[in-house]
Amino acid sequence: MLYIFGEWALDTQRYELRHAGRVCRLRRKAFQVLAYLLAHADRVVSKHELCAQVWPQQFISDAALESVIKAVRQAIGDSGRSQRLVQTVYGQGYRFVAAVTTADQAPPDPPAMLALARTCTAGSPEREALTTTGAREPGGPVAPGEWKLVTVVCCALAALPPGATPELETQYRQWRALYGWAREAVQRYGGTLQPFAGDQIIAIFGAPLAQEEHAQRAVLAALALQRRVHEAGSAASAPPGPGLAVRLGLHTGQVAVGLFEATPEGTGAVVGDTLTQARALQAEAAPGTIRCSRATACLVAQVVQVAVVDPASMAGASPLDAVYTVLGRRAPGRHLGLEGARVLTPFIGRTRALETLRALVAQVEAGRGQLVGIMGEPGIGKTRLCVEFIRSHLPPSWCLLDTRAVSYDQAIPYGPVVNLLKAYFHLDARDPAPAMRDQVTTRLLRLDAALTHLVPALLTLLDVSVADAQWQALDPPQRRQQTFQAITQLLRRVSQAQPLLVVIDNLHWLDTETQACLDTLVESLPTARLLLLVTYRPEYQHVWGHKTYYTRLRLDPLSYPQAHALLDALLGDAAGLQSLKQQVIALT
Repeated sequence: MLYIFGEWALDTQRYELRHAGRVCRLRRKAFQVLAYLLAHADRVVSKHELCAQVWPQQFISDAALESVIKAVRQAIGDSGRSQRLVQTVYGQGYRFVAAVTTADQAPPDPPAMLALARTCTAGSPEREALTTTGAREPGGPVAPGEWKLVTVVCCALAALPPGATPELETQYRQWRALYGWAREAVQRYGGTLQPFAGDQIIAIFGAPLAQEEHAQRAVLAALALQRRVHEAGSAASAPPGPGLAVRLGLHTGQVAVGLFEATPEGTGAVVGDTLTQARALQAEAAPGTIRCSRATACLVAQVVQVAVVDPASMAGASPLDAVYTVLGRRAPGRHLGLEGARVLTPFIGRTRALETLRALVAQVEAGRGQLVGIMGEPGIGKTRLCVEFIRSHLPPSWCLLDTRAVSYDQAIPYGPVVNLLKAYFHLDARDPAPAMRDQVTTRLLRLDAALTHLVPALLTLLDVSVADAQWQALDPPQRRQQTFQAITQLLRRVSQAQPLLVVIDNLHWLDTETQACLDTLVESLPTARLLLLVTYRPEYQHVWGHKTYYTRLRLDPLSYPQAHALLDALLGDAAGLQSLKQQVIALT
């Protein structure tokens, strides 16, 4: 469906919000909320109904819902004060009050288009019609292009064995299902599906809007699609005959992004060799596998496991380029780069910050908990400072738990908390529910038998079913409060056994439920042997400034001598490099 209101258009097929032809940024949950309000613009949508539709089987606080509504208003040029488009009906819910028109959109029909392209000969009326409808008229105003670093995912159905060609109707059902699964996976991680081309599905991460961690988003979307196809093929309801399998290829590189025609319905054009490389990787992949280039593998090694394979002879690629197979998502572990293949530059400067952290260790060991916030611009070295502190100054007798928020999981409640629990209880996402239940119960009993009442709240966070009657009888706000208390009690009890360092990276990407849980933990710090170390960017807002046990470490750019020392370590001290180093320092 296409919803049009004023100069705005919400396209539920492309999963895009457009304003005057430009694609506007809108997070996944905000998109779903806006789409639901537009679909029911004739009435007031209650908060309960909205939460049940967008967050099924989850409790979402009013603050979390209001945060998403605020994001919707900001995206469409509205505000809580003016409420020209989205109106708050106090005590009831929300209503979209602007005029909305709709237009049905037929889903893409890849097999039909593919069949038409194959049967049309050059110069035939069918070929002329296909070319005319698919091309843009030259001579119109051209929007300027923009270079962007992106990750491209290319997906195609694996070829069937000879003699196993399905009927056209079967092909149509397969492609329709595959496109729906691909759209769901790509939307989940903030990517953009490109117009259907031949027998391939192309998705772009990092354009038209730049995205942090676009390679990680892309590989997680590819794994989600691969898993969905596998589940569909192994389901009892799967039709008999050759199984459905896909080949996926990923490559990271530069592309040119722009509009060929400045019209409201114009779509962004993505041009570059990066798409060619992704297609080549997809063509070389075995059915049911994912291949990626070295450029992508270097960026995703912390979230997935990869294995190098023999270089493939691909068009336009160097024979020395390594090709990798994506094996699956990494098991929970350290999130700060302490494990994995990342190569770190020499650590220079930040001595005062390290001295401050080292002094706070003594206070925590004496039973006075501390909260430290490391604040700085992107790329300034916040995470690196945490890593160096842990490596060089954290006593071996301490317990370390670390987690991080990521840009593509802001709509998932408790994401960083769940990762923290998986690290403490040594859980793998692939573990079956009974094994996770046994592991959590056993470790809690080993820590303190008095903590067994925390099991229902912890298992619920881990998405394991709970049969406890008392827990099931609680209403959602009571469950939320008990969840916060369970996390706080667990960490405090761990800190009684041994001093505890909890590191939470990237608070600026926290979801609202994790933020509320963190605020509860902060209140209990003064009497715990717990050092809570968090990192965030300047735009992040908190309410801890008045706490006597809060220390803020602001990271500024390296001084001129420190920057020179860093470049000397990276490039050497040859005299001919001095002018280059001065330019680098001046520009950065």
